[in-house]
Amino acid sequence: MKIPLSLLKKWIPIDTKPLSEIASALTSLGIEVDFVEEALPPFSSVTVAKIQSAEPHPKSSKLQKLLVQENLCPKSKTYQVACGDLTVKKGDIVPFAKPGAFVQGKTIQTASVQGLLSEGMLLSAKEMGIAEENDQVFRLDESISLGTDLQTALHDPVFTLSLTPNLGHCQSALGIARELSAYFKLPLHAADMAAKTSSGKTAVFQPYIEDPNDCPRYSYAVMTSL
Repeated sequence: MKIPLSLLKKWIPIDTKPLSEIASALTSLGIEVDFVEEALPPFSSVTVAKIQSAEPHPKSSKLQKLLVQENLCPKSKTYQVACGDLTVKKGDIVPFAKPGAFVQGKTIQTASVQGLLSEGMLLSAKEMGIAEENDQVFRLDESISLGTDLQTALHDPVFTLSLTPNLGHCQSALGIARELSAYFKLPLHAADMAAKTSSGKTAVFQPYIEDPNDCPRYSYAVMTSL
């Protein structure tokens, strides 16, 4: 079974624990860790930036002239970028590879594109290595701080685990997170797993729990035939 670290983080605040310590904890719990895949995204020095302006390229209808900023500090440098994705607009949050960044085996350099100085490039999902086919500039969530290094932000180690038949309760990310929660004494944030019926009504019921310390969650579902 493969469990990415990002999935565990949805259930427990395990950000500060080294991967080796998490793997050791799983082994102590009787959960065999075959290996931990730590491959970094295939780029470096790519940051989160914001499009400050978008105008037509003066010499090409297939290009845009963009002004890109890594942070909103008044004194921060603004980069001019020639971009072939005409859907990019002012205010978009995008992955930005400025001169010196390493993408797809090449170092990004300042270049002249149809007579326009271009100081870097915006990346698509394909260029970031997160999709096989997608040539549009990737849009990032506005919650990610400008200037964030994307290689670090997207680094998501994956634990490959071997489970024995007696560990049926660990055959999910929540099950593994529950075990680690007890081991590290970390709070478990169980998401609302209520299902909806075809009519839109909630099908999972949560009864009153007398002792939430010993039984933090108990629920049941009513299933009826059509």
